[in-house]
Amino acid sequence: ESHQEPPSCSEMALDTAANSLLELSDDIMLIILDYLAPADLCAVAASSRRGLESVRAYVRHVLNSNGTCERLQDFIARCSDCLLLTEKPLVDAIRGRDLKTDASVTLYRAALTLMRDPMVLWRVRIPVEQAEDFPHFKTDYINTYLRAGIDRNIVRLRSVCWLYWRVCLGVRPPGEYRVVMRVYLPNANISGAEPSLLSVLKRTPAQTSPLLVEGVPCDSWGKLSNGADPASINGYLTNGRFARDRSEHRAFFFAIHNVILDEEAEILLEFKDIVNPWWKSGLEWDYVELQNVQPGSGGPGAWVVDGGDGSADDEPAAAQDSASGSDEDQSDGEDSYYYDSDE
Repeated sequence: ESHQEPPSCSEMALDTAANSLLELSDDIMLIILDYLAPADLCAVAASSRRGLESVRAYVRHVLNSNGTCERLQDFIARCSDCLLLTEKPLVDAIRGRDLKTDASVTLYRAALTLMRDPMVLWRVRIPVEQAEDFPHFKTDYINTYLRAGIDRNIVRLRSVCWLYWRVCLGVRPPGEYRVVMRVYLPNANISGAEPSLLSVLKRTPAQTSPLLVEGVPCDSWGKLSNGADPASINGYLTNGRFARDRSEHRAFFFAIHNVILDEEAEILLEFKDIVNPWWKSGLEWDYVELQNVQPGSGGPGAWVVDGGDGSADDEPAAAQDSASGSDEDQSDGEDSYYYDSDE
């Protein structure tokens, strides 16, 4: 005859605590659930009918607070053509859902990840291949390739001496903005005494003028390509900051300090390295992102983005970076899938 051990005192205490937790008021439960990761929310939802109802109420609360639902819809509309590896499955999972009424943890995870920075009101991403001015583009010097995983064209610098491009980010109303460039550095090689200049420009019918200019030391690109910590480069920058994109190998973001637009005008990003007489190679540009941010949200040091939600059950998403079309080996053994600016 089988004998079942009675529950221990600690097990009974845990059961009692769990039942007591679920007996709390809805307002208290919302506060407690706000501290839980998506994986923990799933565990609470699976514990009982009361737990499920509490989690659903919490998800609806999050999506309908601070314009989260509207910002999520806007992100999907503006940025779907330039999603990161870690963003694609999240966006695919919520397509067609009613964001106003859906209370799934899947939708909550998407909102938590894609809308991580509450200071960003909206954002738009423009592929660098759509640059309005790009000498030597679509030649043997500079061309595009279809990158696997993200399934879009990336601009590849093969070899050129006079390097220049300008991307228009559209006509925008007065406000505070931040510009972020995404770039791959598989085997970057730029040398010379003069820095590469990245300029945020304001263009009106009357004139084009710089809002902010950052000079990036030419050897920075090669150092990052060879594994340097972005923090070691950022110490030499005044108005910009590099951050590693851990969703893909040798991918980086360059965020430029917030700028103030005092009238309706076009905003542009200009990349220029035309003074140094040496040949340049090994850079690959993805897109330029324009963020409309809350006034006083800080410079690039305050900019933090993440490809995962930080929960324990996140799996590395396509970190192997397969067959991208680049000539260089894509794998260095890194087990990284998210990115932040605190490198």
